[in-house]
Amino acid sequence: MVYTAQSLALATLELSVHIIGGRVKYVAMQFVLPDELVDSLELGSLKKSWPTNEPATQRVGQAWLNSRHSAAIAVPSALVDARSGERNVLLDPSHPALSSLRELQRFEVLLDERL
Repeated sequence: MVYTAQSLALATLELSVHIIGGRVKYVAMQFVLPDELVDSLELGSLKKSWPTNEPATQRVGQAWLNSRHSAAIAVPSALVDARSGERNVLLDPSHPALSSLRELQRFEVLLDERL
């Protein structure tokens, strides 16, 4: 499974929670993915404890991956208020429809050490 986000800001936030100090370089890539290839996990289908229950959210993600129902699924971020509409997008790299993914741009990002 490949983890992505709908915005560079959310991707940076998601990445920063896994990094301890220092300046970090990563590569940001922007893609076009047709809407018909993306399922959406609705907040109402999750238990109220989902933001702090990582094993439960991993099981949901694994069930989606095993289903091979879609090339991608948009999921709420546990790091920001779900009412914001900010979504992470999980990609199934083995799904045949993912071949329609088109890269728009790629560039290096340097995370500020204050994060």
